[in-house]
Amino acid sequence: VESLLDIQRLEEGKAVLDAKPISIHALLAEAAQLVQPLIHESEQKLSLNYPEYLPLITCDADMVLRVITNLMENAVKYTPMGGKITLSANMVTNAVRITVNDSGPGIAANMQGKIFEKFSRVKYKDAPKGVGLGLAFCRLAVEAHGGRIWVESQGDGQGSTFTFSLKAVK
Repeated sequence: VESLLDIQRLEEGKAVLDAKPISIHALLAEAAQLVQPLIHESEQKLSLNYPEYLPLITCDADMVLRVITNLMENAVKYTPMGGKITLSANMVTNAVRITVNDSGPGIAANMQGKIFEKFSRVKYKDAPKGVGLGLAFCRLAVEAHGGRIWVESQGDGQGSTFTFSLKAVK
């Protein structure tokens, strides 16, 4: 219910954004720490890959942390036991780009644009359960910050790479 309310507020443009300049390093470290127990339980390997220096971003830290955590939890959910997940960040033009890559089943090309819609889910045999709100929240939250989110996947066991970008503080 809370996710639906959050999505409704974001869709109406009424999201309360407590936007402040913040270090993306702090958000990445916190998200990794929050998801680490799930990664450990699934015997997966988490790699962190980002430079020592990244510029600040102006954002609602709780909301962006939720986006990163949601993407990482999805990666854990869809990656098989013993698989690998990578959390990366880098600077591209005037934006910080955050990426979560997994070694899961991948996402068919015809589903890649649809998975960010409410109640949309990737369907395949033995797919994890869920209601399809997490990626919709991620899209709306990133867009509320003036950013962009997308997925890349070759499908058929090739894993997925979810990426979002947010403008850096000048």
